[in-house]
Amino acid sequence: MTLEVPEGWKPETLGTLCDIRIGGTPARKVPLYWAQDGENGFPWVSIADMKNIEVNKTKEKITQAGINNSNVKLVKAGTVLMSFKLTVGRIAYAGMDLYTNEAIAALEPVSNGEEIDKHFLAYTLPMAVRNAETDQAVKGITLNKSKLTALPILIPPLPEQKKIAEVLSCVDEAIAATKAVIDQTKQVKKGLLQTLLTKGIGHTKFKQTELGEIPESWSLKTIRDISSILGDGLHGTPKYTEDGEYYFINGNNLIDGRIVITEKTKRASHLEYEKNKKDLNDRTVFVSINGTLGNVAFYRGEKVFLGKSACYFNVIDSVDMDFVRCLLINSTFQKYLRDNATGTTIKNVSLKTMREFSFYIPAIDEQREIANIVSAVEYQQISNTLSLERLQTLKSGLMSDLLTGRKRVEV
Repeated sequence: MTLEVPEGWKPETLGTLCDIRIGGTPARKVPLYWAQDGENGFPWVSIADMKNIEVNKTKEKITQAGINNSNVKLVKAGTVLMSFKLTVGRIAYAGMDLYTNEAIAALEPVSNGEEIDKHFLAYTLPMAVRNAETDQAVKGITLNKSKLTALPILIPPLPEQKKIAEVLSCVDEAIAATKAVIDQTKQVKKGLLQTLLTKGIGHTKFKQTELGEIPESWSLKTIRDISSILGDGLHGTPKYTEDGEYYFINGNNLIDGRIVITEKTKRASHLEYEKNKKDLNDRTVFVSINGTLGNVAFYRGEKVFLGKSACYFNVIDSVDMDFVRCLLINSTFQKYLRDNATGTTIKNVSLKTMREFSFYIPAIDEQREIANIVSAVEYQQISNTLSLERLQTLKSGLMSDLLTGRKRVEV
């Protein structure tokens, strides 16, 4: 593949820019080579450890004997790491001195960084790997050292490299900060749900129950008590049609309160729907009960019918729907499903188990207050998620423009 070279840039190969060092794996059958739990050892990185931009912790450690009797090589802190087998092009920095397996290359710029800035290198490598996927010289699901050495990379002058890396790093910092806020909001929501569903709002009198201390005025109920009907979907396979107007859904279609239709969702005719339809209305709740447990969605008139991995129940008018949603997404209900599921490979929750889930419930006005508080936190969560998506889109666009020279930065 021919690279279009912007003015002032030059084509290079990874082998001319970096010292490429491939790791190794000490023999698994020799326990002496692997540090046991509680033992001091040397960090040994596999691709699974490269989840964040910096590797500061590894699942496994090796011993000095493992180092002496294998092909591992010391990688100094700050070195750029790239996976090049199976998962190709994953990038991280060594957060400490460490060793890696043979699926990871450690890339140390040569000439004291006069040609390539390591941060620019970390940003441009994934794009270089993607471009190389159509290059016959390096094509394949995995790379080896010779292919890595020949990997084409376009580089601008060093000052421009540093400026590009600085711009992208600023966006990355904003992305990391937004992710931290999202994670914090998730924890706040989790704690808030647990507190609101056990302590309520403004109560001073409580009673001891098998579920802990609960406001005195709250009543013990089960899903059976608050639903007019509870059932599951079709125990079988409907007759599919490519142009059918109804979708056959299962538990995996239930995501964050909504029914999500994908390209893989099968379709069926109106006749097939009529044969298998259930009594669904605007107070219907779906819960996944087979395989994937605890996904929740609410029926909003979609043209769907159910498979057996989802159950449905219709909530009675005297109970607030949003309060029910709070009950179902709370960790107490999710744990109840896991603890009462049967099966080993594929977990299953019976309709009887669903009906018997018990909880304490306040009067309707307090139900609505609780739901409104949770909704306010969720609104903030959605807002932060949208901000994250915008930042990720911005970064993608900047990488496409800056790392190809289509747009230049001022130095």
